[in-house]
Amino acid sequence: MDRERLKTLILSILVVMSILLTQQLWFPSPIKILKPEARSRKLHSLTVAENRKDIISPSSIIVSFGAGDRRKNHYTVLSSSLDFVWDESKNILKDYFLGDPEITSVTYEKYIQNNILKSVELEFSDNIPTILVSSIFDSLENKVVRNIKEIKKILIPAFNRGVIYIVENNDSIFEVKLLEHAENSTLVSFIDELETVEYIKYHPIFSLFNELESNYTPMPINNAVATTQTFVESEIDIENDAMLIERSKNFFNENFDFVKTIKETSGAVVYIYGYGEKRVRINEKGALEYNGEIGNISSSNVIESLDAAIDFISKNGGFPEGTYLKDIQNILKDQNQNNGYRFSFGYRIGGFPVEFNSNKMEHPIEIEVYGNKVKSYRILVRKVMDMQGISPEQSILYFPDIIEKNLEHLKLKYFNKEQQLPEQIDDEDKILELLKGIEEVRMVYFDTVEEGKGQLLKPSWRIKIKGDIYYFDSYTGDLINSVMLN
Repeated sequence: MDRERLKTLILSILVVMSILLTQQLWFPSPIKILKPEARSRKLHSLTVAENRKDIISPSSIIVSFGAGDRRKNHYTVLSSSLDFVWDESKNILKDYFLGDPEITSVTYEKYIQNNILKSVELEFSDNIPTILVSSIFDSLENKVVRNIKEIKKILIPAFNRGVIYIVENNDSIFEVKLLEHAENSTLVSFIDELETVEYIKYHPIFSLFNELESNYTPMPINNAVATTQTFVESEIDIENDAMLIERSKNFFNENFDFVKTIKETSGAVVYIYGYGEKRVRINEKGALEYNGEIGNISSSNVIESLDAAIDFISKNGGFPEGTYLKDIQNILKDQNQNNGYRFSFGYRIGGFPVEFNSNKMEHPIEIEVYGNKVKSYRILVRKVMDMQGISPEQSILYFPDIIEKNLEHLKLKYFNKEQQLPEQIDDEDKILELLKGIEEVRMVYFDTVEEGKGQLLKPSWRIKIKGDIYYFDSYTGDLINSVMLN
């Protein structure tokens, strides 16, 4: 009897083991399923973080050649090698963000004293929180973040001896000093090499006009460099129905069963999901606009919201080459509560930023994020066309000639503001007052957005005067466009 019971027990164990082994063969363990999913989420998160690190970069880089004399020193604004200089700058900056630096407030005069030495000045766009720049180094809590709210500029002396300077948006200036630092001669070598090649030379305005001692804005003074004009087309072809559907279906989770298509008389195509919960409109120039319902959600975590924006854009067409974060605006629910963020991005062609002025869009890529949900998204990005039969390179016009050609128009605009100068002021003083107001001079491509295909982009001088922005054709000196502050 005992032997029979033993046989029965053994047989039962074998049956159970057989069932378990069969289950393992046909039904994978939940643990094994979860591990790849967790790994996938980690990989996806890493991709978003890496994209963020690429996108948070300077909008402009100014190189000082270091004459040592503020009246003799000259500069150039980089239109190439930006990635190289930014990468080398990050190698230097990480010690300041990850270390234990001394941070002290300094005067504008001290900043200028270091600016006229061999140096690299990294100019960031508007309203960039320090924590975003710090996130490049995988650090969200450090001395720099605690003491400096936003970063407008970072000045790195090329003979870096443990000191950099950071300028906030309110023009407060901080010296950030490391007691222990490693020597880095890469920027010195780059500046020395750059000085041997052809470049657009800039001088501070005050060095050209003795009366403007307070204006250190670099102004271009030579026209030795030939610049390239180019034909472009929108990345989205409004005439290609298959492309429109392919580009739009991701916004609807690739499900077009409940999507209604409307073709407007203007040539624009509109896709509406369900009862209007989601809507995509692509106009005749290839500009895409998405709007979606998100419910009642808000957040003040700028990194979480930026990552959500990057994730959304990456899944819906991606970023163009040369993208950089251009502006961040808080969307306020009331006076005290932040409800969301509007992130704006720019991009470059041939090293020059592409800009335009549109009624609906200020920047090539704009996205509104509440918490981690996207409410609206707009994009108009161009790509270079292979066009034959045009002269791609021409010499640019001498910059003072552009000012002289447009002097009457500029005086009319500038002195027609509310704060006018006395009527008896003479033209020479008006010119000096005008030059004193120049805050920035940059080379860009200005897109008039007249054509979806075959749009000619010419290098243009972008001049900022007391907040007003003017765009001039660098070949002819003609005024192309202007954006008035008031």
